Amino acid sequence: MRHIEKQTEPRELTEYRNGGGKWDDFSLDKGKRVLKNQLLTEQNGLCAYCTREIIFNEEEGKDNMTVEHWYPRARDEKRELEYRNLLAVCLGCYNHGEYFHCDTSKADTVITLNPTNNLHIDTIDYEKSSGGIKSSNAIFQDELDDVLNLNIKPLKKARKTRLFEFRKYLHKKYPNKTANYQKELNKWRNLDVSHNMIVVKYLEKKIR
Repeated sequence: MRHIEKQTEPRELTEYRNGGGKWDDFSLDKGKRVLKNQLLTEQNGLCAYCTREIIFNEEEGKDNMTVEHWYPRARDEKRELEYRNLLAVCLGCYNHGEYFHCDTSKADTVITLNPTNNLHIDTIDYEKSSGGIKSSNAIFQDELDDVLNLNIKPLKKARKTRLFEFRKYLHKKYPNKTANYQKELNKWRNLDVSHNMIVVKYLEKKIR
């Protein structure tokens, strides 16, 4: 999970909301297309929760993202078109339904952990050996494990593999000298590749 810095909401969303529009009728042509593209840009093309790569490309017929309401619509319809409440997320499914995660697992559960809150994200870390995601906050940890379901086997394996491949790359690039960790960190913080944050956290520890 990475910190998401929310930008100014799209004009199309503002006009649709001010015109009395409802989420269920918010089609691509009415402004949802612009919204989805902005959310993707804002999040570096990564799911707000698990940081898998997500795509919305109409020309190529690719769309594996959905718009998530961090605070559930079922709990407060007044927030259904509130930009700060909207996140781009993956479809939340592995192996044709064997595992559910992210907003698919979360459904209408209210959570406290918010990717747009930097203080929340500062509590997040990863286990190098297992690929597990963890938080120093016990409530956040319960939400990671039991609501967002981010410690299922496929996600842990994917994160572990990402870090393993990165460390292999480091050894190859810097065979006889100390790696330039700061340079690599600057690059990886902005990469739009799945599960980049386990690499970011690894590099941050190397620099300390």
